[in-house]
Amino acid sequence: SFDQISQSIGTTTTHPEEADQAITNLAIKIDSAQLKELYSKITSQKFSGDDKLLATELLIRSPLAGSLNYLKQIASQSAEEIAAHSSVNQQEFQAIQMIAVEGLAQKPQFKNEAKAALNELSQKTEDPVLLDRIHRTRLTLDGKVSPPEVQDQKALEQVLRKHTR
Repeated sequence: SFDQISQSIGTTTTHPEEADQAITNLAIKIDSAQLKELYSKITSQKFSGDDKLLATELLIRSPLAGSLNYLKQIASQSAEEIAAHSSVNQQEFQAIQMIAVEGLAQKPQFKNEAKAALNELSQKTEDPVLLDRIHRTRLTLDGKVSPPEVQDQKALEQVLRKHTR
């Protein structure tokens, strides 16, 4: 099921809601041992970006408490170490780290644990872009701002409006 979904990433579909539901259905079925396998996929050089993206999304959607720890571990990794000194792979992993940080806020049943993880990450992280994402995600959990992806979308729309005039 993982391989089928991974292969379909990036393809167009007439039923995106069904594709999204398939990811959620798979995430609900994952057990603790499979969480570790997903983490291994994300941090391995052997897997494609699509596989890593899907594995991250499954961790985010998993209802298991252990998924929080793996998301935190992803965010705290060194992109240089994970990406074997390839700038393209580093950028890919940094994007996955930001998704993992945002994913911590998408688990309302673990809000306190997510806040603690974000606070810990903010103390350990030196990457200014990731630190910004951590800060904005913490503010989201506190109900002070929209989620970072919504903020990013609004900023992009403003930039596009300026350039289309």
